[in-house]
Amino acid sequence: MNLEALGGFVTKGLSREPMEGAPTPRVCETASGMLNAIGLQNVGVRAFVAEKLPVLRKFDTAVIANVFGYSLEDYVEVIRVLEGEEGLAGYELNILALM
Repeated sequence: MNLEALGGFVTKGLSREPMEGAPTPRVCETASGMLNAIGLQNVGVRAFVAEKLPVLRKFDTAVIANVFGYSLEDYVEVIRVLEGEEGLAGYELNILALM
């Protein structure tokens, strides 16, 4: 797909540290469709900045970073790492129930 044909897109959720996500199987077919449980797998914000963002900067498309965490400090740290980087149009906060 030509990413420049899109007005923008939102990245996979980014956390402070890399996460492996849920164990397999992650997808289950049902009579009504499919269920999935990926478990927020991601490379972590620092690897995203080093490996993924340089590629995304090449496209003339707005990139919005989805950010999640398990504490206020997690959200702050992820955005702190992203804040100085070129190529991001904004943030989407994936708010988890913090207990």
